[in-house]
Amino acid sequence: MTKVCNAIEPKNKLEMKVTPEHNERIAKMTFASVYPHYVTKIEEIDNQLTRQARYLDKHAPTMPRATL
Repeated sequence: MTKVCNAIEPKNKLEMKVTPEHNERIAKMTFASVYPHYVTKIEEIDNQLTRQARYLDKHAPTMPRATL
């Protein structure tokens, strides 16, 4: 199978060993401890989408159109 995108499986993928201790630590995490990281990630994605939309608004009229 051919890889389509590195975002699906990064080249330098970190191997994580799932152990009972690891599972216990994850289970004890509270939503309050994870939420700030979640919000930061969503803001990063929103910023990327906004930049892409602005780029397309500026450059789309000059881009060649695909013909089917």
